[in-house]
Amino acid sequence: MPKGTPLSTEAVVAKAMEMARADGIDSVGYNGLARELGIKPQSMYRYVANLRELRVHLLRANLGALVEEIEAATSGLPPAKALREYAVSLYDACHANPLYYEALTLMHRYGVVEDMRDQLFRLTNLSLEPIRAISGSEQTAARRHQLFMAVNLGYAQMSQTAFLPPSLHDDRDAFIASIDELLARFLKKAIL
Repeated sequence: MPKGTPLSTEAVVAKAMEMARADGIDSVGYNGLARELGIKPQSMYRYVANLRELRVHLLRANLGALVEEIEAATSGLPPAKALREYAVSLYDACHANPLYYEALTLMHRYGVVEDMRDQLFRLTNLSLEPIRAISGSEQTAARRHQLFMAVNLGYAQMSQTAFLPPSLHDDRDAFIASIDELLARFLKKAIL
């Protein structure tokens, strides 16, 4: 940052986001960020109270952007199509922006899930409402939602680890086939 440029919380978070895009959210620390901003680490406290607050800003921004992408993709669709589009949009968005996967993972490790409550609620409802619409009872909807999210988020987690064979890390077709199979089971049981 050029000398004499006034800093703000927004400018600090923007620089942190820039650093996160390059090396991941987990790599952003107070000392490195202060160095990038051309200030002393002690001066960071004027803009963000601590590293936890900075991480909350980064995670909230990424999770909010992910939710907005999925909301746009699913808006106005019938329930089964909305669920499929939710899964495909989550897959595509997270593969296009790995910070989304990282945000979903790190909020637990950082212990800031409560700070993400609003975004998580929005993300949850985008899949829960269509599942409720095709389920016979709230109990069935809850079980189906848990399974649906486990498949979606589990796949995201496995693609970041050695649990998923490298050949499937970016196999969108295999993922979509799994989602279609799951939705077919949901719909078949809804009809019975």
